[in-house]
Amino acid sequence: MKRKMDVVAGTVTFSFTGLEDIVVRPEDLCEDARRYAPLAGIVQAAGDEAAIEKTEANGWTVTEAMRREAVLAKIEQFKTVGWYAAPGTVRVKSAEEIKRLQETNKTLLDEINELKAKLAT
Repeated sequence: MKRKMDVVAGTVTFSFTGLEDIVVRPEDLCEDARRYAPLAGIVQAAGDEAAIEKTEANGWTVTEAMRREAVLAKIEQFKTVGWYAAPGTVRVKSAEEIKRLQETNKTLLDEINELKAKLAT
């Protein structure tokens, strides 16, 4: 099964190999589901931000304060730029996540340069 959310068309499509797609629009849902769905989405997305990986960079420690900061950052994003910065773009990352990605990138670049040096000799 594959699923696709099209914000512009206002649809969610579930695709199954060899079978007819199921397309759902918010207006197809009962009032109760239309009220519940946005809240469920916020709970899921903000909660996902609190799932911080324990790494060497954070001293193998994740605190409730770190989780709270991650949730606050996601909610601030929802308030200011929306779910995504624009439909189809990558989500806004927290400062901690950016730092982790930069460290990973540096490590990978160091490994690449090391391999290049070995190949040159």
